Amino acid sequence: MIIKIDTDIIKKHENANLCYYLLSLLGEAPIDINCCAKARNLGFVESKDRFENYPKDAKITDYGTEHLMSIIAGNDNRLGIIAEDRCTLLADKLRELFPTGNKPGTKVMWRGNRKVVADRLRKFFVKYGDEWTDEEIIDATKRYVATCRAQDNGRYMRSLPYYIWKNDIRTGELEKTSDLLDYLENTEMAEEPMSLSEFMC
Repeated sequence: MIIKIDTDIIKKHENANLCYYLLSLLGEAPIDINCCAKARNLGFVESKDRFENYPKDAKITDYGTEHLMSIIAGNDNRLGIIAEDRCTLLADKLRELFPTGNKPGTKVMWRGNRKVVADRLRKFFVKYGDEWTDEEIIDATKRYVATCRAQDNGRYMRSLPYYIWKNDIRTGELEKTSDLLDYLENTEMAEEPMSLSEFMC
């Protein structure tokens, strides 16, 4: 059975939680209190409530999000061997657009490593779709690097993996953000980018 879910649509439904519960039954993996407790014990969710009943304040952790996205990416038919090859090759091209070495004062590599970047791209395609061409993604990345260079000489630029997407805490809530998505959707951002050689100076 193949089921594709648009979480944005389900969120708008008055019985969103019921929809997910029904899906768990449909997938023959019903949600119960033991499942909730196991999720917390594994570090996938956090909650101040005791798990004697369903916790009302449970929130997915960064680790839980990473785990879920890995499962989805590994089982999405759109992300088979061809897509995996695409992500690896595209990762190499994007890494060339970022500076070498680490971000100043940190141990975080600007480019990340090949495996991490390719994995981030696969998860990006799962969450946001894969309708963009490699050329569009490369162009968006060039504009991002150029824009950051023009703003405080790249002081606030994200590393490549976090540029693709990352979890941010905003107003106390966990929110997934993607600068890559922003630049893909807004082609007018930094229409006249500086050259990469200027940024590397």
